[in-house]
Amino acid sequence: MYKKFKIDLNELTYIEENVSTSWEYLVSIGCSQFNNIKESVESDLTEFTNPDGSLQADDIVNYWFPSINADIFISHSHKDEEYVLGLAGWLKTHFGLNSFIDSAVWGYSDELLKKIDNKYCKSLNGNTYDYQKRNRSTSHVHMMLSTALMNMIDKCEVFMFVETQNSFTPSEYFSSDGETESPWIYSELSLVAKLQENIPERFKRNIPTCDSIEFSESLENLRIKYPANMSGLTTLTSDILVKWKNSSTRVLDKVRNLDNLYRLVRE
Repeated sequence: MYKKFKIDLNELTYIEENVSTSWEYLVSIGCSQFNNIKESVESDLTEFTNPDGSLQADDIVNYWFPSINADIFISHSHKDEEYVLGLAGWLKTHFGLNSFIDSAVWGYSDELLKKIDNKYCKSLNGNTYDYQKRNRSTSHVHMMLSTALMNMIDKCEVFMFVETQNSFTPSEYFSSDGETESPWIYSELSLVAKLQENIPERFKRNIPTCDSIEFSESLENLRIKYPANMSGLTTLTSDILVKWKNSSTRVLDKVRNLDNLYRLVRE
């Protein structure tokens, strides 16, 4: 990860209202980037099982939570899915940038967990789940998911947090401090605050040598608030976004387009 930004609902609404193509078209472009990921959830556990009956974590992570070739990691609340898919389509259409939407991965963790629970966590009567086994399986799946998200954040050049009332509640005194009810957003914001800046090779050369994403809402009634600090994220305003779009290259040179964004933010 090289740069980290935040964009709020007002700016997303501005993009939606000022696109030359239909918003539905941009959403469809956003969706199309994740069809291959969605297909992977149909797999069973047989191919990930070792001869001794244990499961191979690396194989599960690579198959269920695959790393893709993306430029921007988008962190958001699943309730803002349509806006985020439209944003991903806008980034692809105007700048040639590929986005990784986090819910494309963590939205499927429940499917994986259910497969593991059905095979390994049933009680002796076979009609219910063993509580302790379920706790253990959940810990394993969430650890694998956290690892996959961490690797994708580190791999993408840009981290972008979509700030809405669904994803972040600012504190009374400091707009960069607040709370989130999403453990994944909490994890991602905490991670980007600590990750070392990974300077792209093109900058190092100049340095002197020295189908719609589905999400299970079965736990919506369980609400837990996590501290969320966004002080290190640069705000993308509609003014910056307009200038960025106007500076985009016709050939969709993603490297030049990203460099233009960094330049506009510095100005």
